[in-house]
Amino acid sequence: MTDLIEKYDGRRIVIDGVQHEVIGRIVGRPAVQLKSPEGIIHEISNADFRLHISLGNVEELEEAQPSGRYRSGEERLNAEFRSEVISMAKKLGNDGFTWEKRIALMRERFLKDQRFAKHAESFPGARAIQKWIKAHRERGDAGLQDGRYRSGNRTTRHDALFEEIVLDILEKQYKKTDRKTPKAVWRDARAVYLERCDSQGIEPQSHGQKIVDRIIRELPHSDVVKSRIGGHEARMRLLQAGRFARVERPFERVEMDCTQVDLFVVVDEADTAVRPWLCAAIDCASGQCVGMQLSIKEPSSVLTVQTLKEMMQPKSAEFFDAFEITNRFQYYGRPLEVVTDQGSENSGDVIESAIKAASFELNPNLPGHPHRKPFIERFFRTMNSFLITLPGATVSSELTGKDRIKKGMREARLSFQELEVVLQRWRHDVFATTPQRRIESAIRATESPLKCAQRLSEEYFVPDPPSPEQINQMFFGGHETRVLHRYGIEFERIQYSSSGLRKLFDDLGDGQKLAIRYDPTDIRAIGVIHPTENTMLIVPAKEEDLPAISLHELKRIRKTMTPELDEYLSGQKVLAAIAKKHHHGDKPTGTKRKQRQKQHVQRMRDAEIIENSKTAPPALEEIERAVSEISSGSRTVLKRPESLPEIERRNRK
Repeated sequence: MTDLIEKYDGRRIVIDGVQHEVIGRIVGRPAVQLKSPEGIIHEISNADFRLHISLGNVEELEEAQPSGRYRSGEERLNAEFRSEVISMAKKLGNDGFTWEKRIALMRERFLKDQRFAKHAESFPGARAIQKWIKAHRERGDAGLQDGRYRSGNRTTRHDALFEEIVLDILEKQYKKTDRKTPKAVWRDARAVYLERCDSQGIEPQSHGQKIVDRIIRELPHSDVVKSRIGGHEARMRLLQAGRFARVERPFERVEMDCTQVDLFVVVDEADTAVRPWLCAAIDCASGQCVGMQLSIKEPSSVLTVQTLKEMMQPKSAEFFDAFEITNRFQYYGRPLEVVTDQGSENSGDVIESAIKAASFELNPNLPGHPHRKPFIERFFRTMNSFLITLPGATVSSELTGKDRIKKGMREARLSFQELEVVLQRWRHDVFATTPQRRIESAIRATESPLKCAQRLSEEYFVPDPPSPEQINQMFFGGHETRVLHRYGIEFERIQYSSSGLRKLFDDLGDGQKLAIRYDPTDIRAIGVIHPTENTMLIVPAKEEDLPAISLHELKRIRKTMTPELDEYLSGQKVLAAIAKKHHHGDKPTGTKRKQRQKQHVQRMRDAEIIENSKTAPPALEEIERAVSEISSGSRTVLKRPESLPEIERRNRK
């Protein structure tokens, strides 16, 4: 019996050094069907396939377009067909075949290919293929995409006068009562519009009922309901209506928020107590906490993106060992929709680059409406009920307000690192395993987030996680332009070079201006945009011992170092400046307790910089570690028989 496939995938996956074709996901089972170079059909589990995507073993065919549009499967197949035609046309041309003979041979060959048989039925002519070759030479792979999706008339077919009349009628009549139908609105608007055109000597433009219907569809539904029945009643009805739009699939909707925990921690020897900040993400389908990051500083866009990255990447064994976590179930993926509030930590260049790289939808929540993201609010409420049992809590069942805050500061015993261990263990071993009554469940069943996540992973396909290249691009939100030289690219008095950049220099030559992207949180690497292929090349700094500092910290250090114009910054100079506290020159502000807090935060940051400068970037470490585990056999990634024909016989049963 042949397994049914949802749809053809077409990507390539490298397993044990051999490239296999990804046929597609199997219907009814969490597995992906593959095709070996010998033509043998076999399969791997969906979890192993997603792990290979995270490790970069799966070739990504879906590419972001300059307009921000992403191609469908049919468009990707069409671009691949054009690429194959170009390659074969060039090869036949080098062999001396005329265009007439080349087209006949290519049509015969592609008609036999099952993937391209539909495209080969109406095979393109010589002129069309020549245009494809020219577009590919000028714009790379982006020139092979079909541009017919841009066809059509997108201009407004009615004038501003008619739209103004319609909006006035909607504001005065339609939004005030539900007795005014859209057809009645159109009749009134048409009469007023024709009368004004006649009095002003204007020739009437399009003013049909479809235009009125489109304007009504663009009205915010919540505003209409609020105007008709009142704000309080509308809020309750919309909340009740939202319960019927149930989220059933993993990572279909993820809610994120930042909060200051209700607990004081000790940060120095003088027993200075502060309240840390926490950013968390909850998968609405399962209730599982898929991301959690702690910080002493106030939330920023960097903290938000770090939580997003944790959500989309598998956790390493060192992570579970460091926090002594027993429940090690891996639940990660690319979200389809992320709901946040409208704080400054959820906007900026870093957030925009993360959205473009990971390709998800970010929907800000309305201020003052916490009921629109109930899952993350429930998680914070449950977490705070646990924190009040620890020493240093800001509230308790007996005492609240300023009296409890002062008492919590005196009772603080945990350090910041100890609190992180406590919360991570509670998140995985307690919260994930505690049964919760789900309001959205049709049977009102009590199910723990862990059991729900395991069940959903078997019933549905978890969205594929981003590739390593996309993960790297999430932080590269800064935009600049730099000149390519023989030694590489200079940015902020630091030289960057790699073998890929040297190859690009051989192709383009000296003095070529290139667009670069940089990570505001880490200066150890930049991204260089290929001018024709529109891809980003990760280029590390020449100085291997360069510390992992932010661009803001680097600029502060440079003000005190004043290097010569012909010298470039080295890792030793930057670390020496950090050790001498050159970048602590800001005038202290605030109370003495606030000043001690800032000084301790800076000392922790200095120690983190020096420690990180001794190792490679964390993302690269995790990838290399996972690859070594697969190659050493410490983890069985692919569960399959030794001989592929056995799998083929099993699939035919």
